[in-house]
Amino acid sequence: MAGPQDQDGVGLPFALLDSWLPDRIGSRIDPEVLSRRQSLYASLAEDLDTRVAEATESIHAEAADEREAEVLGVPVGSPVIVIRRWTYDRARRPVEYTRSAARGDRYRYVVKLRA
Repeated sequence: MAGPQDQDGVGLPFALLDSWLPDRIGSRIDPEVLSRRQSLYASLAEDLDTRVAEATESIHAEAADEREAEVLGVPVGSPVIVIRRWTYDRARRPVEYTRSAARGDRYRYVVKLRA
């Protein structure tokens, strides 16, 4: 599958994302429309009148499993940054759960804090 293209990582996938949606939402999404739009949240808002109001994310490091290593073009056990996100609508109903694994050597997390 994915393998290193050059020394700079050009051509390598950056992250592997998996999303889960409640049946009340997922069963109503048109895959063709989603493919054209390339944005789940735009499809939710425009087609299903479902808007994300808040999300909670957790970020930590893990060792790449076989699937992640193959897709990301890294050895099994390489560090990956795992992001888990739970999103909710205005009524606090779950909209999406996402787990992504990003290459540890190409991921940067930046937070801006204000007082």
